[in-house]
Amino acid sequence: MDPQDTLNIYESMHSGLGDILQMDDTASNSRKPDAYLDFSSPECRYQKPESLSSGGMKHIYKTYDQLCGRDVAMAVLKNIRSQQDLEQFTRESTITARLEHPNIMPIYDIGHDDKGEPFFTMPLLTGENLADLIRRESQKQVDSPALVLKNKINMFLKICDAISYAHSRDVIHLDLKPENIQTGSFGELLVCDWGLAYHLNSKKELKANRIVCGTPGFIAPELKVSKVFDPSPRCDVYSLGVLLKCLISLRGPLDPDFQKDPEHTPSGLLSIINKAMSEDPELRYQAVHLLKQDLENWINGFAPSSQAAGQGTVFLLFCKRNLRTIFFCAAFAIVLSLTLHYKNLNTHLNNKLTHKLPSHPSNLNLNDTTLILDRHYKLLYNFKTREAGSLISQALVYHPRNEKILKLAAINHICNLKWLDGNWMHLDKTISP
Repeated sequence: MDPQDTLNIYESMHSGLGDILQMDDTASNSRKPDAYLDFSSPECRYQKPESLSSGGMKHIYKTYDQLCGRDVAMAVLKNIRSQQDLEQFTRESTITARLEHPNIMPIYDIGHDDKGEPFFTMPLLTGENLADLIRRESQKQVDSPALVLKNKINMFLKICDAISYAHSRDVIHLDLKPENIQTGSFGELLVCDWGLAYHLNSKKELKANRIVCGTPGFIAPELKVSKVFDPSPRCDVYSLGVLLKCLISLRGPLDPDFQKDPEHTPSGLLSIINKAMSEDPELRYQAVHLLKQDLENWINGFAPSSQAAGQGTVFLLFCKRNLRTIFFCAAFAIVLSLTLHYKNLNTHLNNKLTHKLPSHPSNLNLNDTTLILDRHYKLLYNFKTREAGSLISQALVYHPRNEKILKLAAINHICNLKWLDGNWMHLDKTISP
């Protein structure tokens, strides 16, 4: 195509664009300045706040973002008692904003209101947190449908993905518990509340002044006994182990029966939980991705590294992984053995019958004829017309004038559709139509 033709097409397509822009400029100049909303002010941008929940440090409100046209959740600092509270709230918002992962609560906006109080906004989820889910599952009746083990493990693997990503960014959560895992109505699962999170590259002064905080039962033992605040990713591994046991047993860590092994739990899964919850950090999984890898191996039918599996256990797991293949192989072996068995049985009967036939036709008695009749019937019943014909041929050699043998020969030829070869001329009048 000629370049000039292309220019003409574009000019025809956008011939009225200049007039439209000119009309928009005229209309915009006629508007009053008061018609614009000053979205730089949080009070103007976020409207209709409704209280959703309140924690120890912040309030959560449902509010409408007029700039984006959507409902969001706004976190506001509850009480500013000290500069440390303000720093912790600000650190939570900034750390969370830097973590971009599908299973970590994203941050939409960070700022200060007209009073100078900090806030940040997040997605508004309509689901429940993991603690509510565990409580609801524990209160179900025995005959009610429960959350299956596979779904629980899949939920936990998503949490592991989020924490493993955070560790890759040198961030430790330090407050993993069911209340801080938010689920949505459409399959969302988000790790939230990073208020106690710690960055491994923080200054040593902050490490010395930091006070150990967290939820009893989920805090790693080394944090409670150490005089110096020196967390590591293994602290989150311990909390994940407690969280997994809460999901499986449907009990909290402060429950008197929590230390008992959950009923009807596979031994491989119990070994993973016990290794993650080890009191000694050196005996735990040294990274979250190792914990996830062991869980995936267990789901796929392999023995986890935490389980001292013997040869018998490994063999049973192999059978479970290849159950369908083993079933088809066993079925094939059974069919093959039955086929060979019946073939050998027929060969044995044929040989037995052959040996029972006399060497001279005059010695053929009624018992021999009965045996031939019975054998011939069995062969025809099993559609073995060729073997039946061979049997009759041998019998005719010994006694070519026996009526019963001749009748069987005719029947056998009829079964083979050999009408012309049938010995009808030898049949007497009693079997002719």
